[in-house]
Amino acid sequence: MSLFLGGQAQFQNVDPEKIKLADIQFDAQNLMFKKLLSKCNTKCIAREYGEADLNTGEQSCVDRCAEKFFKTNRLMGETLQYNRQFNIQKMPDYQKVQSMLHQPKN
Repeated sequence: MSLFLGGQAQFQNVDPEKIKLADIQFDAQNLMFKKLLSKCNTKCIAREYGEADLNTGEQSCVDRCAEKFFKTNRLMGETLQYNRQFNIQKMPDYQKVQSMLHQPKN
């Protein structure tokens, strides 16, 4: 039960590797979101701001841009997952993440 709902706090052992992996996943998602904002902003939004709200054309462009970005990201993830099943030891990114998991965090 939650401490906020009147229960007692239950402390559990937390696996440090899971914390590191969650941190890496958060950083990757944060980077992806920043790239999405940058790309769609550059592509869809005019440099001169005439009004505070997006016009209909800008809204449609941002929607299409975000949809394409996420679809591409999903397809790349599926492809990497498929390749990982067959060739995990030769993937440099996988080895990089594994080495990051085993490094002490500063």
